[in-house]
Amino acid sequence: MRRSVRLAAVSTALLLLIPVATAQASPGQSVYFDVHTYIPAGGGGHGPFTATGQAVEDGLVCASGTTQDVSLTVAGNGPKSRVNYQVLKSFTCDDGTGIFTLKLQVRSDPDRGGTYSWTVSGGTGDYLKLQGSGTGYGEPSEAGSDYQVHDVLAGTLH
Repeated sequence: MRRSVRLAAVSTALLLLIPVATAQASPGQSVYFDVHTYIPAGGGGHGPFTATGQAVEDGLVCASGTTQDVSLTVAGNGPKSRVNYQVLKSFTCDDGTGIFTLKLQVRSDPDRGGTYSWTVSGGTGDYLKLQGSGTGYGEPSEAGSDYQVHDVLAGTLH
């Protein structure tokens, strides 16, 4: 009798865990961010963004808004002036659904340009539990006294 009670308890516990494990293993939905950042001489990068992909079509993330650089950390100055940047960038949605923050790891190489990896690091409103990551690249340019970067980011959100 005791053995069957223990077996039933273990079986029930396992059945309760299966939906949790399945929910956490979702494959994510594709997203593509097109970000134009203007960096004035005094710092404080900002600019517009647009988003496309399945994550936008399914309403997981908004289609457009503005960005603001929250923090910037610079490391490097190694061979051939390779520099690594860690940028925390907030994305405020035009539709009022909230703000989400991406942490970008940027590897700048004068021979190959900048390559990125990114992760979602927080959010408010509809983006409180947003998760995701991806890769990307940046194309820098100068316009007058402002420095500009056009970032193209691709990844998945869930």
